This record gives sequence, structure tokens and C-alpha cells, in this order.
Amino acid sequence: MPLHDSDHHTMLIRTTVISVALQALVARLLMSGTLSQGDIVVMRETGLQLAADLAELGGKQLSGERMT
Repeated sequence: MPLHDSDHHTMLIRTTVISVALQALVARLLMSGTLSQGDIVVMRETGLQLAADLAELGGKQLSGERMT
């Protein structure tokens, strides 16, 4: 069943809020010394790889599987 426009809007808002919260958390951890610049590089590379994996799966149907 296709999502309604309002569902897309809600998903975009939630994604944005989560993104801002994570950016604030990472910034605080970086300022406190808990994270280093090297950690940030690894996190960015991991995120880019996950995004590439999701883009690759975008055209495929995952029968019976759920992404968690």
C-alpha cells in the first residue's frame, strides 16, 4: 500500500529531528573528548556505506525480510 503524502512529511520530520539530535550528541561527545576526529571519520565512512547499501536495495524487494 503506498504511503500518503502526510506519511512522507511525517517521516521527513522525524528523520530530521533524529538527525539534529544525533549531530548534537556527536558534537558534545567530541567536545568532551569522548570521541576523536578519527572516530568521526569512521562514523562518516560507515554511514556512507550504509547509505550505499540502502540505495542498492532500493530497487529490490526483500521478501519476508525486515530491516531492523
